[in-house]
Amino acid sequence: MEQSKSHSFYFAGSEKSRRDLFRAYIIISCFGIWACLSLNSFAEQIHLHSVREYLILAPLTFRGGLRIDRARMTIRTYTGNTPVLGAGVYIDATALVLGAVAIGAESSIWPMVVVRGDVNRITIGHHTNIQDASVLHVTHENEQAGEPGYPLTIGNYVSVGHKALLHACTIGDYCLIGMGAIIMDAAVVQEKVIVGAGSLVTPGKQLESGYLYVGNPARKVRPLTADELAYPEYLAMHYVELKNRHVGNT
Repeated sequence: MEQSKSHSFYFAGSEKSRRDLFRAYIIISCFGIWACLSLNSFAEQIHLHSVREYLILAPLTFRGGLRIDRARMTIRTYTGNTPVLGAGVYIDATALVLGAVAIGAESSIWPMVVVRGDVNRITIGHHTNIQDASVLHVTHENEQAGEPGYPLTIGNYVSVGHKALLHACTIGDYCLIGMGAIIMDAAVVQEKVIVGAGSLVTPGKQLESGYLYVGNPARKVRPLTADELAYPEYLAMHYVELKNRHVGNT
């Protein structure tokens, strides 16, 4: 008889545990469904396509508790200056173009490029391409040190290779800036110049038209051949066709 009571108590206790577990399961399931629906709704508001993308990009969506509108991350106004774009300009969704920036017709800004015209102006000519992960910036006027600020000016039919850094310099028409090249403040690259990949053009240096420059620091190597002089225009037009295909694929 004692054994029967013991067994009766045991099974009663198990039934109660099962009911508690079932209730907990229902509550957790309902919360999970609510959370997924809420995250999907939030993802739509910030132009994400899934909860998975939200979970990956959420750390990039907030800064200091403030929400960043990702829809405005490509072209952004700064201190009243909004980038001005010519006809047919293509800017990849992952690039950032900010502030006092003017981009000429049929030019293209490729993935992960930063064009930051915050403390001075940036001008990019027509039929020019700024390739992936390049950084374009400027310098501000320092009255205390008596140093002028320098804008960044890039001419027409120019190709800027992947991961190049152009800082407050001037690039003439029909130039090719090689991948990973660095061109520093107040440097002037005249028209029809090729700067080799990985080269460093030091501040204030003048690069003469019609020559190939390579090295760190960059030095004049030789005159460009006829084919090399024609290549920047060919490459620029190739990138016009390529950006048109990208636009048609979106």
